[in-house]
Amino acid sequence: MKAWMGVVIVTTGWMVTLSARASCDDYPVQGQPQQLTFTTQTPPMTLNVGEVIAQGESSPSYRVSFWCRFPQSAFRPVTYAAPTAAGANIFATEVPGVGIRIYVGGDNTPWDVLPFSKSQSGALWAVYKNARYRVQLIKTGDIRSGTIAGGIVGNGGVDGIDQLSVRLAPVRIEAPLPTCTFLSASLAFPLGVVDLEDIAREGHSHWVDGRLAAGGCQHVNQVNMRFEAQKDAANPALFAATGGSGGVGIELRSVRPDAPADPSGATPIVFTPRDAGQTYDFRARYVRDGLPLKSGPGNASITVRVSYD
Repeated sequence: MKAWMGVVIVTTGWMVTLSARASCDDYPVQGQPQQLTFTTQTPPMTLNVGEVIAQGESSPSYRVSFWCRFPQSAFRPVTYAAPTAAGANIFATEVPGVGIRIYVGGDNTPWDVLPFSKSQSGALWAVYKNARYRVQLIKTGDIRSGTIAGGIVGNGGVDGIDQLSVRLAPVRIEAPLPTCTFLSASLAFPLGVVDLEDIAREGHSHWVDGRLAAGGCQHVNQVNMRFEAQKDAANPALFAATGGSGGVGIELRSVRPDAPADPSGATPIVFTPRDAGQTYDFRARYVRDGLPLKSGPGNASITVRVSYD
């Protein structure tokens, strides 16, 4: 009887894995950074946080194609890369209240906000179709005057090669200075001669109108007027009528809006800014304050302090 002795031979085989490695036949680089310049910017007071102050596109654009396998493109912000509280890929500049947001794109291609990265599979032509940057200056808070120094603010390309960048020229930001002018420096209310019997019967005299002519406003959302003078001894909501009369104070109100003038100056009357040629309208009258009535002059000199928001 013959017996076969079987020998099992175990061999080790090499498993070869072909990994996809990104590479291009060439990495053409634009010779010089693209340039972008803004004029001096004075953002309007009405601009909200997150809204664009100015926007521009860099030049010259870059047009080139090159053969790649599994290309990985990446573009990033440079110089200004600290995020702001506003989010939305807005980065802080050295000017308070002004941030920067940068996009990269080209002809018939979407605008991608930086930082941006993308991986592609297979072999293909990588094409820059007039590639360029779009830069936005954005309000992020209360704006103060200053200069954005600029420099290289965006850079990127394929496989870690910086193929095109953008240089931002210094940008001067002028915070809007709220100002208003007035065509007259004073306002008079000739209350005239008032019969004490009328005051006793009605409790007040008739209204006398006064108008303050406006010269216009710039960068102003609202005009605040505070009125300061001696208060009436019996009624602090009235201005004191000085000169010898008694038992009356002076009431001063605006017309639009209908609001009282506070003799202490603590509470302003808030107006919508008037254009040149329009007026801030007021009216004044004597009002009985409860003390004994006494004839005589009843005058008041009131200081008006104006501020703007």
